[in-house]
Amino acid sequence: MTTWWRRNRLALVLVPVALVLAAAGNASRLDDYWWSRDLHQSVRPGDGGTAAVRTEYDDGTLQYPITADVSLTSVTRVSSVTLDGRSRTVTLPDDSALWRVVMHWTADPSTVLSGCQIGIQGEDGRFWEKSYPDLLDAGSTTLPFSPCVPDDTPGPQVKLDLSGIQPAKVGEERPAAYDVTVYVLTAADAAPAEVRVWWLPPLYASLPVRR
Repeated sequence: MTTWWRRNRLALVLVPVALVLAAAGNASRLDDYWWSRDLHQSVRPGDGGTAAVRTEYDDGTLQYPITADVSLTSVTRVSSVTLDGRSRTVTLPDDSALWRVVMHWTADPSTVLSGCQIGIQGEDGRFWEKSYPDLLDAGSTTLPFSPCVPDDTPGPQVKLDLSGIQPAKVGEERPAAYDVTVYVLTAADAAPAEVRVWWLPPLYASLPVRR
């Protein structure tokens, strides 16, 4: 036993060092993993209140540029939603509130903008993301297609097989400027501070709520 310890003492001394290096390497990889999946690179509005989004969608399979300007028109607490051109009262879960978010967009009609996500950041740091099931109680037969494009004129779309981009169908060409209305469910005591819009983290448009 003594001979074994003597012969392997250098290796044994290096074991803790190797463990520390391995842990550090894993931590670094984990850090990179979560860093790329968190919203931490904000694009804020300029003096005119418009945020210029200049990014690229890249999920490892499909890549395309995203270039658009977006501004926040209003954030209003409501008790009804307008879907399919009709206003419907919503039965909200206990201790919740519904907010109508109106955004103005300008973008080249050939740019793919569907597939974005939207959420509300509260003054206390809490965050609520838009979820289509939030609207099911409204009795709508068709849910909004995307928070960033008009339902009836969404423009070009990603093909179902993810092989590329499908040009807009006749009659579904997206205008160069338009408004979109989105509904977000939050806690009843929420105090919206900003609206966030993104496609893939880490970049997002940060639109402060004006009081």
